[in-house]
Amino acid sequence: MDFIGKKNAHDRLLGVTHLEADRELLKQKAPQHDLLKRGIFNRMQDASSILFALLDFATEEEIVRHRRTLAAVKERAASEADRLKDEDEAQLKDEEEETARLEAEEEQDKASETAAASEAAHLKVEDESQLKAEEEETARLEAEKEQDKASETAAASEATHLKVEDEAQLKTEEEETARLEAEEEQTKASEATAASAPVEKKSSSKSKSTPKSSGDA
Repeated sequence: MDFIGKKNAHDRLLGVTHLEADRELLKQKAPQHDLLKRGIFNRMQDASSILFALLDFATEEEIVRHRRTLAAVKERAASEADRLKDEDEAQLKDEEEETARLEAEEEQDKASETAAASEAAHLKVEDESQLKAEEEETARLEAEKEQDKASETAAASEATHLKVEDEAQLKTEEEETARLEAEEEQTKASEATAASAPVEKKSSSKSKSTPKSSGDA
């Protein structure tokens, strides 16, 4: 390729974005080239120098094809990187969501356990209160039962006492009645004795006079 053709191809192909592709192709075509031994300091100037040197070893079509191939590879790599990044981000998001879900379930379990413990404590307090109320009611009923027994015992004792008093009073009354009857009988006997005494005397006088009459005869 003459200088004019080379210069025209250079002007058509020059682009700072193709620096790395042209440098790689030059390395394939001329691995010992001096431009490959120095670093990149001015991208536009270095891109121009590498392209101008590359046109000595490759045609314009080769350079364009290599650029497209490398661009496609880079695009696929970038696409794959984006895909992997999206997958990583999606996986990270899924993991974060799963972690959040597990943490929410753990918090819910803790809340349920706390609520269950609170309910159990509440039921325990209610059971203890009910048991205490039942014990107090049982104690009250037993106390009432004991009181009823005591009242019944007292009533029975009072009834016995009254019965004894009644029997004693009845016995006293019967004794008094018997005494009065005895006194009345004794009085009647005394009166009968007193009433019968003169009759006996008169009878005795008649008995004494009877023999006298017989003597006179």
